Amino acid sequence: MATQGMLSVVRNGEVILKAVCGCNGSNVEKLKKSLEEGPILDPTLVHEKCLENSFGCPECLVVMSHNRIASETGDEIGGLYTEKFNDPKFNPRWDRGTVDNLCIWEVG
Repeated sequence: MATQGMLSVVRNGEVILKAVCGCNGSNVEKLKKSLEEGPILDPTLVHEKCLENSFGCPECLVVMSHNRIASETGDEIGGLYTEKFNDPKFNPRWDRGTVDNLCIWEVG
């Protein structure tokens, strides 16, 4: 699990975007800095930025907002992704929701 990572983007106390990966999660701060230059909050563009910054890989990366999902995993996204979307600390890859590399980014 130590390789998993998650970036939760929060505005006014609500999660507006989550990027969740199963590998290279330690690059979460690098990803955040890359996104701050934009800021980019579109799931498809964030997905591209994740891969550019070695945060996850196409097989494990899921980026989502309230109404859009960007993923190349080829798998159906589990129910925890939508059920726990509004919890910025909950990792939907695991039933227990834990993640070692977490960044919660508050935007204006």
